[in-house]
Amino acid sequence: MPINYRQKLRDAYFTPYIVHPFLRVIAFFLVLLVIDLPLSAQPLVKVKIPGTAFSATSPGKKVTVEDFNGGRRFRGQAFAKVTLSARLSAPPATAASPGMQQLVIRFSTSASGPSLRTVEIRNGSASSFHIDTYLTGNYTSKEVTKPATLANMWVLNPPERVSAATVLRIEIIFPGGFDSQINPGEFVLNSVELGFPAKLTTSSTTATSNIPAASVGAAATNAAGSTSVIAASSSAASGVIYTLTDDNSLMWYKHTGRTDGSFNWATPEGKKVGTGWNFKQIFSGDNNVIYAITPSNDLLWFRHDGHNDGSFRWATNEGKKVGNGWNFKQVFSGDNGVIYAITTSGDLLWFRHDGRNDGSFRWATAEGKKIGNGWNFKQVFYGGNGIIYAITQNGDLLWFRHDGRNDGSFRWATAEGKKIGNGWNFKQVFYGGDGVIYAITSAGDLLWFRHDGRNDGSFRWATAEGRKVGNGWNFKQVFSR
Repeated sequence: MPINYRQKLRDAYFTPYIVHPFLRVIAFFLVLLVIDLPLSAQPLVKVKIPGTAFSATSPGKKVTVEDFNGGRRFRGQAFAKVTLSARLSAPPATAASPGMQQLVIRFSTSASGPSLRTVEIRNGSASSFHIDTYLTGNYTSKEVTKPATLANMWVLNPPERVSAATVLRIEIIFPGGFDSQINPGEFVLNSVELGFPAKLTTSSTTATSNIPAASVGAAATNAAGSTSVIAASSSAASGVIYTLTDDNSLMWYKHTGRTDGSFNWATPEGKKVGTGWNFKQIFSGDNNVIYAITPSNDLLWFRHDGHNDGSFRWATNEGKKVGNGWNFKQVFSGDNGVIYAITTSGDLLWFRHDGRNDGSFRWATAEGKKIGNGWNFKQVFYGGNGIIYAITQNGDLLWFRHDGRNDGSFRWATAEGKKIGNGWNFKQVFYGGDGVIYAITSAGDLLWFRHDGRNDGSFRWATAEGRKVGNGWNFKQVFSR
């Protein structure tokens, strides 16, 4: 029979030897440290990756995808082996360390349906975490840790460092029948949660999470042992910026100083990732997708598989046609396949490209839904989570939030835009994620701003004026994702 050292240590403490009480208290706490019993929970900052951030690949097998309230439903053919993958995001450096200590996958499968078989974390081409599993059932709310092969939550020791190149891969297998056909069922991925140790400050015996309030969701608290939740949208930015040169070359840049507005770049001169990009408008979508509108108003779909490192890798050799008649004054993307378009008469239209993962010609509606009018602005761009920024003719910056973004309904947070800035007389303005807004001056300087009041449309900014993070930005078009 194995010896229970933990019980023996406890028994030894409670044996009534004659020891000074103060020494017994010290000994008790030392015993707890030795046997690794937590005195209080480690404060964690959690980053939530929605199921809609994951794309599916299944060589030779068809996979259908359906979105619902931040989650994604996958249906595969019999015997299909499907890999779901998404880039992971770390919380702001001011909030937590980049080492992920906890991983939770929240999902469910239909009865006698598919099973989760493999969970893997990759940094570039290297696998840093890999575990084989066999999971079926409903894991949307429960957290199972043991045994590891039947768990949906894992404590990572040592922690996994998360960077822009970190990808989570989940492999699922759909069942099939040999003698008769069976329903392969569906795999529903609600979200993936990443836990990072919060940066702590100590005062007396109280530890508090050193997290800026503007970065934390409504579920955050500051007590020791608490958990702060930071929502990472499917379009979580990585500092990658694309530009279109005068000779129609598509260039890739990565602003590694995006979080604090420092003048740091992965490659100062940029990398060429495309040629012949002679389009009227170019804008980004979810999961490395790029849309382009031709001079004949066709809408083309591209996916840059070299998004993380700026390599010349694309899902297809040429763009896939996913629409026609896209003759709009301005077009920009939202989250989860949503695309907004502004007509010449100032109407704001809502579209949702349900074929965004594979470039198929599938849309939520046959035509755009009208969700606004009077959108006669100089520039309009998306700011994540339904937020839309607009610059008026006199240079005022306005904040809107489209609460009906999931279904294209005519619902807005406010009846009219909130003024959050003035003097925005720039050549081009675009969004960089996490409240970051880039602006290009007429002289070609690239400026960095961060709107800390983005969640409620308040007039709060990280700095009183923009920080210069680049020069010579004289491009035909610039966009980021």
